[in-house]
Amino acid sequence: MILCGDTPLIQAATLRAMIAAHQQQQAPLTLMTTLLDQPFGYGRILSNNQGEVLAIVEEKDASEAQRSIREINAGIYLVDRNFLFNSLHQVGTDNSQGEVYLTDIVAIANRQGLAVHKFVHTQAIDVLGVNSRIELAQAHATLQLRHNRSLMLAGVTLYAPESILIEPDCTIGQDTILHGNVRISGGTTLGKSCHIAGGCVLHACHLGDGVTVGANAVLAHSSIPAGTAIPPLTFRNSV
Repeated sequence: MILCGDTPLIQAATLRAMIAAHQQQQAPLTLMTTLLDQPFGYGRILSNNQGEVLAIVEEKDASEAQRSIREINAGIYLVDRNFLFNSLHQVGTDNSQGEVYLTDIVAIANRQGLAVHKFVHTQAIDVLGVNSRIELAQAHATLQLRHNRSLMLAGVTLYAPESILIEPDCTIGQDTILHGNVRISGGTTLGKSCHIAGGCVLHACHLGDGVTVGANAVLAHSSIPAGTAIPPLTFRNSV
């Protein structure tokens, strides 16, 4: 399996499904594709009537008609090892960029009469490539919303979850309520049935069950006993 280093949103379940399809088809080469409404910048998938991949054409090498194709290369491959290393010796630099394209192995497979299968993943966001600060922010927001969703499914109430940032090493107890614009980091743990008002920042803290924190409080390196009420606008750093 070959993966890109700049696609942080791809999920393990998707890769497992791709592996299963690849093994079922006994394909020498399977690549992941997806559909984009605005495919600018991505390699386009050229397929035959049977849905097999004939080639991948990069944006700068594509014709006007090819640029209208919405199916793009997600940059994830499953390749037979022997075929891969034999093919790499045949990859050249005959393109507008003068670069070595791994995607050329698709055309090489076709020249050898080998079918190239594709695994179409319908969730395009999962294969977002991070090439700018805008895309980095988009990837971060998506990962945070996934994490927040898992917390809500586990019994935590989040108001305006799109505005709440919780680092993955933090623990939030059941029936705790978090209001908008809360920031929780540094391995903070919150007990059950806590109430964290909007705008609070908690870093490296431990809150017992039933703790209430007023709006816009900032707590760092603090241990708060169960049942404590922290007033709004409190600043506490116990370091």
